[in-house]
Amino acid sequence: MSLRSSSPALRVLWRIAKTLAAGACIAFVVARTNLVEVGSALGRVGSDALAVVALLAVSHVAALALRWRAALRSLGEAPRFLPLLGDLLVGTAYNSVLPSTVGGDVARAYRCATRAAHPPGARAAIARVRVVGFLCLAAVPFLGLALGARDAPAVFFGVTSAATAVFAILLVFLHVPLVLLARLVSLLSGRAGAFVAETAADLERVRPGGRFAVAGWSLVYQAFSMATFLVVSRSWPEPAPARAVLIGVPVAMILSALPVTIGGIGLRESLFVAVLGRLGVASGQALLMAAVWGFEWLALAIVGAVLVPATRLSPRETARPDGSPPARL
Repeated sequence: MSLRSSSPALRVLWRIAKTLAAGACIAFVVARTNLVEVGSALGRVGSDALAVVALLAVSHVAALALRWRAALRSLGEAPRFLPLLGDLLVGTAYNSVLPSTVGGDVARAYRCATRAAHPPGARAAIARVRVVGFLCLAAVPFLGLALGARDAPAVFFGVTSAATAVFAILLVFLHVPLVLLARLVSLLSGRAGAFVAETAADLERVRPGGRFAVAGWSLVYQAFSMATFLVVSRSWPEPAPARAVLIGVPVAMILSALPVTIGGIGLRESLFVAVLGRLGVASGQALLMAAVWGFEWLALAIVGAVLVPATRLSPRETARPDGSPPARL
């Protein structure tokens, strides 16, 4: 059987696997959660807290766009904020229907590249913000330890310690795996290999100041995100939700990035219930936090979906060295 003929079958099997995985996750949530508790937990939150959550949603999306702009500026670009915000929302729309965040990253990198002076830099900037974002997210649970959460399960600290170490190394040497990848890709396609190599070179030339600027905006975004969960849980009884939020939520969010289900449906909710449950949070409360986070990004995805047909991309034209007609990138 040829690769071409087997690809459709593999895609069908992959979709079936994702559907089954989502079903298993949802079944786990249903079995572990008393839905009456979800309504009770929501009733304690109050409309004023939900208004604050909406404001925080706007704030942390703006922080993501500013982080991306800082990454592009460190590569010599001069991007405008509003187009980047639009690209981010469009990427969110793609993430809501794809099994991981990679599809959304590709979409917004492509859109940004149509306005960039150096298109490969748009892809390099995406790689940087992703790595720095996961690094900061993995480091958040250590704040919980500082608050005295010494009785938290050791596995949580193992996960966050390993993730922090891996992403810290990638932050410094992110270009190295891309250099190796370029050599492998060039065996199949010289043009694709050259593209990956150019992206690696862009990452290597970023100075420490540019990396710290991206890290700073990542911390601002994480602060807004954690504040969202703290606002939702502030009216709940003990155990103190701050500990569970700072330790459990980042672990659940890191693991929910795995490409297991479409848009993270089911996986996100089951991880919140399982992880926060280990920290003493009732299953209904944990599910509510996952639902608030999911609905927030769903609303942003809807805005992004509206922007997809409403915005028209014009590929940048660049003149060729031999003086022939410009090529569209």
